[in-house]
Amino acid sequence: MSENLKPCPFCGGEAVFEEENNTSSVKIVCKSCGASTLWTAKPVQNYIIDKWNSRSRKRTTQIKSCPFCGGNGNLWQAMDSMYIIQCMNCAISSDYYETEEEAKSAWNRRSKA
Repeated sequence: MSENLKPCPFCGGEAVFEEENNTSSVKIVCKSCGASTLWTAKPVQNYIIDKWNSRSRKRTTQIKSCPFCGGNGNLWQAMDSMYIIQCMNCAISSDYYETEEEAKSAWNRRSKA
């Protein structure tokens, strides 16, 4: 099934399916840089295939650094399709939002106090 996967959007490397031992979970992993999707149940693996193969054509808002430690904020999509931004350094996170842009806007907002 790897032949249905587009190359990695980060490095262009080959993407493959990886199965978790003794479970019915799969994820997509780039063989070159290690970028991957989250573990997903096999019955809904078409969902992660669609997500992996999709490419954003719109210009998106940049995520500002963490207001607490200056670390990089990372956008995550939860299984319920809600979005959250979490600092990769100190693990502080935003609330959950329905769209990527709402999550970025909330994370990027800064108090003047």
